[in-house]
Amino acid sequence: MPPPAGNPGESHSNTLMIRMPRPMHPSRRTVAARPLASTAAIAWIAFACGCGGSPEPATPTLGENTPGAIARGLYRLDAAWNTTIVAPRRIIPEATPEQLTRARLDDGRPVRAEMRTLTIRPTPPIAMPNTGRTGWLAPMGEWLTTGDKPEPGLPSGEFVIFTIPPGALGQGIWLGDRRLSVVWLPPSISLADQDPTIPWGSPLGQAVLNEPAIQSAALEESRNPFRRWRARLLAGRLVPTDPIPDNDDSIQPDRFEDASLEAIASQVEERWRVALARLWQADQGLAAAVRSRLVAVLDTGAVVVPAWPTDQASLDQLLHDLLDPGHAPRRRAALAREWLDAQPGAVAMVLDDAAGRDASGLPIPAVLLGNLSPAAKTGFVAREETPPDDLTAIPPYSSRRTMPSQGGAARSADPRLRLRASVAEWSTTLATRALPIPARPPGLIFEPLQGDLTLRQFLGEDRGVPPTTKDVAVTLIRTPSDTPLARHPADGWQIYAEFSGARGPAVPTLRIWTGPSGKATPTLTLTRPESGSGVVRADLPRSAASGEQLLLGVEFTDASGEHYAWPRPMTPWQFEPGRIAIDLAAWGGITRDPPTSAPAR
Repeated sequence: MPPPAGNPGESHSNTLMIRMPRPMHPSRRTVAARPLASTAAIAWIAFACGCGGSPEPATPTLGENTPGAIARGLYRLDAAWNTTIVAPRRIIPEATPEQLTRARLDDGRPVRAEMRTLTIRPTPPIAMPNTGRTGWLAPMGEWLTTGDKPEPGLPSGEFVIFTIPPGALGQGIWLGDRRLSVVWLPPSISLADQDPTIPWGSPLGQAVLNEPAIQSAALEESRNPFRRWRARLLAGRLVPTDPIPDNDDSIQPDRFEDASLEAIASQVEERWRVALARLWQADQGLAAAVRSRLVAVLDTGAVVVPAWPTDQASLDQLLHDLLDPGHAPRRRAALAREWLDAQPGAVAMVLDDAAGRDASGLPIPAVLLGNLSPAAKTGFVAREETPPDDLTAIPPYSSRRTMPSQGGAARSADPRLRLRASVAEWSTTLATRALPIPARPPGLIFEPLQGDLTLRQFLGEDRGVPPTTKDVAVTLIRTPSDTPLARHPADGWQIYAEFSGARGPAVPTLRIWTGPSGKATPTLTLTRPESGSGVVRADLPRSAASGEQLLLGVEFTDASGEHYAWPRPMTPWQFEPGRIAIDLAAWGGITRDPPTSAPAR
């Protein structure tokens, strides 16, 4: 399913197939997602040194790999305070250890310059508190620095740390016969003294900060020296500090033990402090909106989850523009407005093709409408070219689940139902399944089973589709009968599941959900045979169907613990999969015509 910013239902409606089961393939995820280490971190390291030690390349669709934004953000040396400047090795590729020992300022004074190699060791991903599933945020990994060769197999990159002597304001750094220009920023503590109205607290309320998913995400952000600024902005701790503290009161619990990592994190944080303070001086309302968007969350009703921008290239570009010494306040505000306008103000996605049925028997879809702005908005979901029945009030950074009816739809053989989703001035078109899928011999294959959506896919930052699995093939079949046309359409149905032999710490488990959404438990739970592979059959109870229709959804957890679903990918906080309506009467060749409704007026 493409990301909500585009058309979530359009292409997905074409993935529901009816054909013979095919042989099992070796276990694999069809679209490999990077399971370990921050992609933002890997992209920065790879760009900093021109190469990386990772055994697999960074995902090509990720915004962090966009050369322009990262290069502009890292090529310019912004001096935050007058103590430490961190620069990627890529901008000074000719620098040798011998040259670094002779680094100096314009006035001839020596500058301590040290080459360090940064690596990231994989760490487990964080889990959603309500479901225990992972993948919404990429894990940041454990960051390490060394003066020696990096550990084989880990992403790595080189950078230089310059320790600047006092009184260097306005000077550049010389390495041999090359001068590195430095942009000297005003200390944030001076800006705070000049303008006491500059906000330094958290843009979020304490209740949101106490949410388990936000707390664990903030902790994860704090483990990345390039992203700790966000954890501190979330907590209201991105405040001006003395660059040379004279006591231990300034030491914070998320401080890096590694002095090089702390130097990186401190420089990045001071740049953000100065940037946001300057934006406040240019446009206070805009600055407040940008601060809120940088730590945006989404209240889904079940859990409050991070919804902040993660595209490192976009963040670098914003920071670069706000700190550009050539920009007047009005220009800074204009560029910040462009960045803010480029962020999705809302999201919409089809959660369920058949959350229920209307009085005529047509499926009723369920759609998530999300408001990603700091102001309350109204929204609706309605059939395309049809006025909405009512409007839904959506609080700031919240979502609502809506169920638009097909009532009044003209009879049509088109299996798709096109919906218009709108939140204030934002809108998009979705597609869902308008008619039940006919179940015909030899069976209805449920494919593809897709992995959970990530935050990047949800926001449209990653235009790829979720991964799929080949570790199980699931088919709806019907047992033979001596009187096939005489038995009830809901009788004799089985789930036929063929498991692969893939090994891992988890027991492969298949869960079949039937009936309208909102159930507490699945109808069937099937596990792989103890032999390690093979076929499992299970009878569907007659009560699973409603008349001649079956509303069904599938979940699968593979041997590695990865989660998949059909007919649509789920978000990690969803407890149950969406459903699709299946016409059981079609098996016996007695498919009914689509229900006829009065044409829309």
